[in-house]
Amino acid sequence: MKKILLTAVISFLIASCATDSSKNCVSVSGYDEKVSENKVESLIKEFHCLQLECTPECAVSTINKMEIADSLILVSDMNRLLAFRADGKFSHQYGVKGNAENEYTIIDTFMLDPEGNVVIVDSYTGKLLTFSIDGRFLSVDKIDQSLLSNIQDGCFIDKNTLFASRYNYNDSNTVFETINLKEGKTEEIAKTPVKTDNAMEKVGVHPFTAYDGNISYVLPFDPDIYDLSSGYRYSIKTSEKVYSEEELSKITNYSIMTYSNALQNHVFLGFTDIFETPRSIFLFCSNLYGTVIDKSDNSCFRFPLQGKESYSSLPLIGIMTAHDGKLIGSMQPLMLEFMNISDDCDANLKKLKSLQQSMDKNGNPVLLFYSV
Repeated sequence: MKKILLTAVISFLIASCATDSSKNCVSVSGYDEKVSENKVESLIKEFHCLQLECTPECAVSTINKMEIADSLILVSDMNRLLAFRADGKFSHQYGVKGNAENEYTIIDTFMLDPEGNVVIVDSYTGKLLTFSIDGRFLSVDKIDQSLLSNIQDGCFIDKNTLFASRYNYNDSNTVFETINLKEGKTEEIAKTPVKTDNAMEKVGVHPFTAYDGNISYVLPFDPDIYDLSSGYRYSIKTSEKVYSEEELSKITNYSIMTYSNALQNHVFLGFTDIFETPRSIFLFCSNLYGTVIDKSDNSCFRFPLQGKESYSSLPLIGIMTAHDGKLIGSMQPLMLEFMNISDDCDANLKKLKSLQQSMDKNGNPVLLFYSV
């Protein structure tokens, strides 16, 4: 049954569709309206922020991935996966770097399996290391390293199947695949015509979202939001020029500069990151702008992400994950230190201003929790 479903999904994605009805998706209006800052502020119901504890055993330079699990905040970089309590205090580490059977060489990403355990993915050795949520080593599975080639992130569909996002590298431009761990096979879900010039480039920090049993994802310069189970989910209505597949195939040096060039030419940029909450879908295009889809009426609006000279209301900053109706972002202390927050700022921003004055400037990242 799983194979039949995946085959149907692939067929859906390969098909070229001219209208929203033929795509079997919901058309979303409002994208071309004036970019607004005020609308996103009205979505933020509550806000709190904290700085992660920083000691030699839990210092974090850059957060590659963050998840919330069992009241713990899990953050990883290439070298370590750490757990912090809800108050930001360090709890424990998952595994250690090394060459032993229960150790990893690098952390490409980590995932939560269907039982709530933490799985570290090490593509260099082909290891999947499983730990209990409290940090106890449970098992290691070794798979063909080619199955994990260029993996950026992923999540479990079931105990034997992963949904994986991959880096683009030259003409290896399959963006999403499923990995059958039991059979040692992959199935392509979606690819992009763009290529890179000897560089590994990702679609975004968070190019897919798993919510309420569904997986949705985005592709470069694409006005559509896709769904693993049904193919298409939403299509953004826009009067902006949208690259054709032929035009995308001529992009051979895909990078962040590709978006800069497209912006100058007034081309639809699409989305690099997607997050879902009970009421909304949040779409981001790098650090340029965000788009919010209201799931109740299938309308959307855009808001800017680029820095301002001074802030009087709370912006969405560095969103990395969504959990339990919250968007969760991170920022480096240095970034917060130089953020110009007005004295007459709103109540939510005053909380960030207070942390700005009390934080350890050389410490761990600051986390921001937005209830939306």
